[in-house]
Amino acid sequence: MLVDAIQSDIKEAMLARDSVRVNVLKGLKTSLVNEKISKGGDLNEQEEVAVVKREAKKRREAIEIYNKAGQTDKADLEQVELEVLSKYLPEQMGQDELAKEVSEAIEKLGATAPSDTGKVMGYLAKKLAGRVDNKQMADMVKTHLAGTQ
Repeated sequence: MLVDAIQSDIKEAMLARDSVRVNVLKGLKTSLVNEKISKGGDLNEQEEVAVVKREAKKRREAIEIYNKAGQTDKADLEQVELEVLSKYLPEQMGQDELAKEVSEAIEKLGATAPSDTGKVMGYLAKKLAGRVDNKQMADMVKTHLAGTQ
């Protein structure tokens, strides 16, 4: 169970006096426990990964906002937090592999226009769950479909 691994990592980070890592891990553990409570039972692996992805998404969005506002010190801190969280996410798919999956999905589904984006995204979201950022995947699907016209 992910919560046990995180608790062990919290102890390790406390011994190393790594306050940023301790805070991120405690926050992640809290989010997992809250999700478990709201569900009313233990989380399966997919649900645990979904919680970690949600936390990582918050960090990515904060990085973007801080960079736009010129607050690079805060963006750097969020980047460090994102790197801590990435340890608990499945290995992310590379751009080349994602492009191949998008092309195959478009061909398999017979998608020919940008209006088919939802159909392709639904298929890929199930197939690649947790292995790719959905925004990145959506951008690539839209680009591919725009090129097929």
